[in-house]
Amino acid sequence: MNNRKTYTPINKGQFTLEPLEREAEFERKRGWGVENEYSENRRQWVEYPEQQYVANYPLHVDIDRMIEAKAAGSVAKLSDDAEFLRRVTLDLAGRVPTFQEATDFHADDTGDKRPKLVDRLLASPDFPRRMREWFEVMVLERRAEKSIKSEDWSKWLQAGFRENMPWNQLVAKLLFVEKDDAANQPATKFLKATGRGGNAHQVTQDIARIFLGRDIMCAQCHNHPSVETYTQQDYFGIFSYVQEQPAKANSEFESVFAPGKKTTGPRLPGGQEIKVPKFEKGQEQEAAKFRPRMMLARDLPSEANPAFVRTSVNRLWALLLGRGLVHPAHLDHPANPPSHPALFERLQQEFTARKFDTRHLLREIILSKTYQRSSRLPAGVKAADVPEDRFRVALPKPLSPEQLAWSLMVATGNQQRMLLSLIHISAPTRPRRLAYAVF
Repeated sequence: MNNRKTYTPINKGQFTLEPLEREAEFERKRGWGVENEYSENRRQWVEYPEQQYVANYPLHVDIDRMIEAKAAGSVAKLSDDAEFLRRVTLDLAGRVPTFQEATDFHADDTGDKRPKLVDRLLASPDFPRRMREWFEVMVLERRAEKSIKSEDWSKWLQAGFRENMPWNQLVAKLLFVEKDDAANQPATKFLKATGRGGNAHQVTQDIARIFLGRDIMCAQCHNHPSVETYTQQDYFGIFSYVQEQPAKANSEFESVFAPGKKTTGPRLPGGQEIKVPKFEKGQEQEAAKFRPRMMLARDLPSEANPAFVRTSVNRLWALLLGRGLVHPAHLDHPANPPSHPALFERLQQEFTARKFDTRHLLREIILSKTYQRSSRLPAGVKAADVPEDRFRVALPKPLSPEQLAWSLMVATGNQQRMLLSLIHISAPTRPRRLAYAVF
């Protein structure tokens, strides 16, 4: 991924600035439409072959270029201010806008009102709460777990998003925390959730599905019957990683269809097997370096693991656009390729280059015209003629229970009363009151 060529537009036009200055110029012009000034450049970008991309330009520009290149038809107009305000507030704050927010936004007649709104929402206390709610459903899947208090888990996870902890570091803490690391003990709730605690097979399947985009449950007893790349060896490679002690890090398995025992140590799909030595009594200090889950927390959430980067980007894209570039997100394999391969690669390149900066990736996607399209079809176009995976029109997204609850509180004027009646949690800079007991 780091050895790709960088392509330059056929006609740079006015782009004689350095990359950061160029990005600022894009933002300044964005309010009244980048295409008005750079329409010819954009036309030429669209004509570029699929595998080429312009790495020196803002990601949101590349998103539009690559989506439009494969649109195969007219795209919807940009959403009006009311639709955009409602959509982005639900996505970043997890609720509908308040009356005052709507009034202020509609009264703003500056050209950069949308980027300013996005930045306000990303900096608001609502954003980490919204991301905590979404991420919690993704990783816990609404499973019960009582040994870690919900308040402690929520406070820990919300702090991670408030401080913009890199995505890979957040996931790493879910996979392994030292017993004497009191500050991060709430992260252990992920592995203790109902069905996972003490069940290495369930943990294996959930980690592969949630973080690697692979539903490998059927590969426990044999290679997957319909997905050639989901192998039993991959399954037991992950299974070896989720063990507690080095002595259990080498797994023996046998296919029900092909007799003959095989073994594997910790191994990620497509990766190299880790040879775990056998340790004798008195070698505990050396053995500690080969604790399987500690190695998993090091190896899985890494730029060097393409499946993790792909799945992370895909889930964040789906959060905002309503579906992933790979759909469904848990079936990423060659027979189910991404709808826009070059864009998918570009998003991964950006995410890793920015050190897994979640806010940056969300911001760039939202600033794209692709995200800001209206949900109304172009004139003369029927819904049946617009495949969802072309992103020519904004897709409808059902509200989550959390979004619905917060929106009802805003609409009925009960949001502040509810906040003040719930658990008080101190933040590094100022106190915030967060609703943990609502849902």
